[in-house]
Amino acid sequence: MKLKIALLQMMAVEEQIEENLWIADKFCREAAKAGAQIAVFPEMFSIGYPTPYNENNSFAAWQEVAFENKLPDPQKITDKYRSYAIDDQHEYLQHFRKLAAELDLAIAVTYMSQGKQFPRNTILLIDRFGKDVLKYSKIHLFAPFFIDAICEPGGEFFVKELDTQVGPVKLGALICADRNLPEPARILMKLGAEIVIIPNACPLQGMQGIILDAVKIRAFENAMAIAICNYPAPKNDGASSAFTPDGVAIFKANSDEQLCIVEYDLGAIRHYRAHTAEGDAFREECYFGKILGGKSPQPFQGRLNAIGKRPDQYTRT
Repeated sequence: MKLKIALLQMMAVEEQIEENLWIADKFCREAAKAGAQIAVFPEMFSIGYPTPYNENNSFAAWQEVAFENKLPDPQKITDKYRSYAIDDQHEYLQHFRKLAAELDLAIAVTYMSQGKQFPRNTILLIDRFGKDVLKYSKIHLFAPFFIDAICEPGGEFFVKELDTQVGPVKLGALICADRNLPEPARILMKLGAEIVIIPNACPLQGMQGIILDAVKIRAFENAMAIAICNYPAPKNDGASSAFTPDGVAIFKANSDEQLCIVEYDLGAIRHYRAHTAEGDAFREECYFGKILGGKSPQPFQGRLNAIGKRPDQYTRT
């Protein structure tokens, strides 16, 4: 009952979907040789979660431009990057469906997908037989960053049972900034997730490591294991990590490009979940009504995203 998850901490070539396909192909093959049952990509790997207005690829410079809405010629650049969205039959996805079946390996592929009106930031979990199991599009888009700002949010959270070589596992997925809020992980817990995977595209060790602290807390408060996969340096800072349902960090990568193999004991996860006081064991949901709906208080009202729109205007850009 030992489940091995490969976190593919690999560097993409920005805006080059075919090159990224072959980079990920190589890493998936290495993951299969290492005995992994699931391989997870960093966020939007198809185009490398690009930083189009940042020539030196410095996260600090990117952040400054994004938060201050200094994007040059926003409509032209928006149209260009939205053109990278692909449909579900694109060769990039078809390749990994075939590869998953060839390697007997579940693959969590990330990409910019076509949405209802605008692109979406998406993960597709393909099982070891080459079949689509779970497709989730990021709901909590990180609006200050350009690539998220030109996307529309997904509409629903999912947990699916994945057939692996070591037995079935109930798997959920979030993407990057989804992990900063308690509600998305809580919903996956309510849906029965035993393990949650999180593709990521931002520094994980900044602000004294508070992002990884948040992931650790999401694992502990929901009694579910969480594994997060990030880009290496110099794009981000690596630190792909894994946590058990009791919030214990069992793996943390350095900043180098690398294949990260994380091993979970499914029996231990299920035993802990059956006996813990966390998760949904003693929650009093009847008192939580105030977090639903209503007007946001100051100073949170009226924030603009990287293309000068409010988050509620994503689908009307």
